[in-house]
Amino acid sequence: MRIVPDPSFPQQHLLKMIFNGSALWNMIKEAVAIQYGLPDHLDEEDEDLVVEFLDLVKDYMDIAGDLASVREQRNAAKTLGNYISRLAERGFFVGANLRRMLLTGGVSEEPTGWPILMIDVQAVSEVRAVDADGSPLPLSPTGTSPVSGG
Repeated sequence: MRIVPDPSFPQQHLLKMIFNGSALWNMIKEAVAIQYGLPDHLDEEDEDLVVEFLDLVKDYMDIAGDLASVREQRNAAKTLGNYISRLAERGFFVGANLRRMLLTGGVSEEPTGWPILMIDVQAVSEVRAVDADGSPLPLSPTGTSPVSGG
C-alpha cells in the first residue's frame, strides 16, 4: 500500500491562514490523517496552549464523523475558534490546508481518497505571508499582514 498525490488536485505547498473555527472544522471533517508543525523554543505556557490546540484538532478529527447534528458541529467550530483566538492573542497564527492524496494498493484495486490535514502554528514574527500567486505581502508595523479572514 502507498499514499501518493492525487493527480486530480493541484498540490498546495502553502498553508491558508485560518482565522475562524468554521474554516478549520470544514477541513477536519474531510481529513483522514494529520500532519502538524509547531514552533521550537516556546515558553512553557505557550507550548502548553499550542499542544492543547493540536490535541484538540486531532481529537475532533477522530470523532468528526460521529458529530451529526448541526449543534454539535457548530460547537466544535466555536471551540476551535476560541483556541485560534487565544493563539492569536499570544502572537501565533494557524495555517492549514488539505493535501489531497490517494491510498493505492491493498485490497481495493481502485485508489481511495486520503486527504491529509496539514496544520502549522507559528509565531507571527516567523510567518511569511503571500497572496494567492505566491507574491509576498507587506507586513504592517504590528507584524501582521493586511489579510482578510476567511
